[in-house]
Parts: sequence; structure tokens; C-alpha cells
Amino acid sequence: MPKLTCKPQSRLKSSPESRRLCRAALRRFGTERKAAYALRLSSQGAFHKILKGKMKDTFEMKAALRRAYERGQHAWGMIPESPECAIDSSVMKTVISELKLMLVHLEELIPKQD
Repeated sequence: MPKLTCKPQSRLKSSPESRRLCRAALRRFGTERKAAYALRLSSQGAFHKILKGKMKDTFEMKAALRRAYERGQHAWGMIPESPECAIDSSVMKTVISELKLMLVHLEELIPKQD
């Protein structure tokens, strides 16, 4: 029986989060090439190596993990909306009434043709 010249790799190099994200992208997009493109990785080979744990997380993979984390935080509502985005109903009512008044004045300026 021949001896093995190198011992099998027992320790995975990529993080569990990156492997989980790769598996989810592979399930969603079907092929490794499309999944790598969706995660904005440099190549399908890097995607495959990260998926199998043979390559450390690249900068592109770390950026994909950050994007996925941010999407998850927004989706679950853990990041509150900024107060600038909220519209106050009383302010909106006053703006609408002022616009209606301006519309009346503009209609008075237009000559009627009867």
C-alpha cells in the first residue's frame, strides 16, 4: 500500500459565514459562475475554493459578507430609519393646503376662453 506524501487538510481556511453565503448564492443562482458574479468575486475558481474551504476569504468575499450583513440588518428592521426620512403629517397637510392655494391663484391668472 502506497504511503501518502501529504496529510489531508483537516482545517478549513475560509470562514463558516463565507461558506454559508457561498452555498446560499449557489442555491439561488444555480451555477458557480453566476454565483461568483452575483457576489462580485474575481473568478469562479476563487468562489469554488472558498466554498470548499481551500482558500482564505479574499477582500472581495469580506466585502460581500459586509453587504449581506447590512442587507440582513435592514431587512429585519434592526437599523432604524433616519429621522430625515420620516414625514410629519401636520407639515404635509400645511404644504398641501398651500399648494392648493397657489393652484387657485394660478387658475385665476389663466384667461378663460368661453
